[in-house]
Amino acid sequence: MGWLTPYYCRISWHLTPNTPVRNIAIFVFQGKARKKSGKPVLFQLVTQQIVLNEVHKDILGSHLKRNPSLKIAVEQAKAAVLYPPDGMNMLILGETGVGKSLFAELIVLYAQNNNIIPLSSELVIFNCADYSNNPQLLIAQLFGTRKGAYTGIDENRIGLIEKANNGFLFLDEVHRLPHEGQEMLFTFMDKGVYRRLGEADAIRTANVKIIAATTEAPESHLLRTFTRRFPITIRLPALRERTLQERIKLVHSFLQTESKSIQCSISISGNALRAFYIYDCPNNIGQLRADLRSACAKAYVDYVTGIREIITITSDYLPQHVSAFLLNETEHRKLWNELLGGKTKFTVFHPSGDIENENMFFLDEEQKGTTLQKMELSTLFGAGPESSYLQSLYTTKLSLIKSKDDIKTIQDYVTGTISELTDEIIQLSQKRLEKTFDINFQYALSIHLEKTLNRLKFDQLITHPRLNDIRIKHNREFNVALDCLRIIEKKVDISMPIDEAAFLTMLFIHYEDSEVLRAKQVRVMLIMHGESAATSMADTVNELLEVEYVKGFNLSLKVQPQIILEQIIAYIKTWEVKSDLFLLVDMGSLSNFGAVILRECGVRTKTMQLVSTMYVIEAVQKAMLGLPLEEIYNEVLGVNYLLDQSYRAKSEFNRQTKKLAIVMVSSSEEDLPETLTSLSNRLTYKPNILEIIPIISSDKQDIAQRLKSTSYVFDIVSVITNIPIPSQWRTLRLDEVLWEKNIITLQAIIDIETTYVLLVEPLNGLLKNTSAFRVVTEVRKAVLKISAAQGLNLTANAHIGIAMHLSCLIDKKLTDGPVSAPIRQTRAGKQAFSRDPVLKIFSKELHTLETKFQIEFSDDEIVYLKSLFEQNSF
Repeated sequence: MGWLTPYYCRISWHLTPNTPVRNIAIFVFQGKARKKSGKPVLFQLVTQQIVLNEVHKDILGSHLKRNPSLKIAVEQAKAAVLYPPDGMNMLILGETGVGKSLFAELIVLYAQNNNIIPLSSELVIFNCADYSNNPQLLIAQLFGTRKGAYTGIDENRIGLIEKANNGFLFLDEVHRLPHEGQEMLFTFMDKGVYRRLGEADAIRTANVKIIAATTEAPESHLLRTFTRRFPITIRLPALRERTLQERIKLVHSFLQTESKSIQCSISISGNALRAFYIYDCPNNIGQLRADLRSACAKAYVDYVTGIREIITITSDYLPQHVSAFLLNETEHRKLWNELLGGKTKFTVFHPSGDIENENMFFLDEEQKGTTLQKMELSTLFGAGPESSYLQSLYTTKLSLIKSKDDIKTIQDYVTGTISELTDEIIQLSQKRLEKTFDINFQYALSIHLEKTLNRLKFDQLITHPRLNDIRIKHNREFNVALDCLRIIEKKVDISMPIDEAAFLTMLFIHYEDSEVLRAKQVRVMLIMHGESAATSMADTVNELLEVEYVKGFNLSLKVQPQIILEQIIAYIKTWEVKSDLFLLVDMGSLSNFGAVILRECGVRTKTMQLVSTMYVIEAVQKAMLGLPLEEIYNEVLGVNYLLDQSYRAKSEFNRQTKKLAIVMVSSSEEDLPETLTSLSNRLTYKPNILEIIPIISSDKQDIAQRLKSTSYVFDIVSVITNIPIPSQWRTLRLDEVLWEKNIITLQAIIDIETTYVLLVEPLNGLLKNTSAFRVVTEVRKAVLKISAAQGLNLTANAHIGIAMHLSCLIDKKLTDGPVSAPIRQTRAGKQAFSRDPVLKIFSKELHTLETKFQIEFSDDEIVYLKSLFEQNSF
């Protein structure tokens, strides 16, 4: 056999049509094929018979593995194709959108792969609705036309029957075929003979098997004499009759197809995925795919306009009939906990076919049909691609491997060499690191080694972006990993890049024996006012997550807080192992319990106020992952920002309308309301643009964290407090804020910040090459830095003029390069630039804008900008 392109390799070697080139290259690695050097890429078989034993001859069987509900249909189709001497005609029944056309195509591929029909034959498709009311044209289409049969036919024309000779003819919507049309096919289906339209004596023959498909009941539209000529009737189940796992696979398959089609990564939220898994889909697979594409198209708009770096689908982008099911669905809650678990906020489908942060994956039958669950450890491993790979090596509930008795399970997945390497590496690392690695780590390491060695055999290297950082921070583990690389090189005779040591190091530093990990888990406690508020919320969270983790304590309004505190201390003293404690409280004196618990029990605590169910869920999930107390606290603080994606995922318009805020911080509730009311009355502002937000706390760390949390939702323009806290925002003293000069200062700040908020909308209509919100955000930073550095006070109107000039200048430069200043000063500009040191300061501050937008300001433009600042300052 000669050299073949990948396309003809798929045909000649009986591969599926979408087999990637890298899978074809595996035959080269196995010595069963050769690859020709140079371009184009060509392959040649070494031994034809060897490959035929490896390829997917049974494409229907492969389809069945992904769709178990089609078992009967697949068996019927195989029987119809293989039945001697030439197979049987088939009638496919099913609702609209169940995949009848796709199933017919798979039948043809199966027949080709098993040498029932030639590889050159194709599936000829005829939609019976096209000529349902014209029998003469119907005859012409099916059987062909003799020259001169009617006016305008000046040559013989072949029909679809002749075109499909030695293959299959697919009659779609066969219920639209009139009775006359059905009767026309009787003779051909019985004896394989026919005549073209206009022929009287000539008899033609063809060997064609007919696959007919209909959405209607056969007895309602088809003649009984017609249906009896289809010995095999195949019924395809509706989507609602399929298993949930099948539907999940379909959703993922469609998203991967879309990602590959548009060559962009597609990120989809857990809620959006869940909606596609469960919503009522009356038009079956066809509608499911259409709804997915509709959501992709809506998200694509934000991507192409530069609002997002990748296509991101949240529940806001779903068709209304899809998102509505999120409000009512409770049936599959247990399954969502296992598959999604609430830990992964987004799943990303890449054009390469990779799926990042997917919480479940299904292995093929060849791998024992085992369902594994992956643990989302992005908070431990970081956020890079190297971390996503390592996350996939862990499982959430360790359902597959629980003891050393399950070691045979591991050996089913890896070769003997990998198993031996795993043992050697574990022995060395346990001794050197003084750690105990259990069976789950052994599984993770085995899979990692196998994937790594297979990748390196094809010269597919992965650069670890944090290599040097890991080497410095975890020198001990890194040195052990280097020694492990030497063991691998000696064992398999392959050169291991140093980046692989970083991957091994990450495994070492983020792993502990499961018993040790459980002992170190932070405990979560919920304390709330009311007769049953805390215990009810705790029960809800435990039921949702299917755990018994969070403990609730109710504080009745009739009971002194001290009594509940004593009960909590008594409860903590019953613990066999002291663990850190994360307290979630609603308000008031409960926030002071942590200090008493530390003093009385020696247990470190962190306290979160204004508790909600979502806070508790996030706290429990992070605690079960083994995160330290401080990280859990920070994760829960950001829960609104991380989970409620409305401020990042709805649209650029919503992000533009992010409100401004003045935050007033006080340790006492006594004077704050009066001060807040007076300040609100003396300031002029738009309530839809700015809010004054009070915070009551005396804990500096708590204040800092709450300010950070507030900044996720608001743009803080000033913080007013008497408590000395480090702050990145402009700060005024609470007891001096009502002074006239401070009121004037605050009003000026509000006017300027409001100006930039209101600038976005008009600039949206002016700018053509970039997002108005992005430009205004960056221009604001630059203008404020320049005015502060030069000690210039600019009015709100001055900010408008300068910001609009800079925004339009940047947009113009993105189109056709540098723009002349209104006053061209080429020579004078250069001279002014050389003798004015202030211009160099302007140039330095503007460099940030140049870097952000990949542009360059000329000397003349910088001189003109400086003049704008000076003319408008006071």
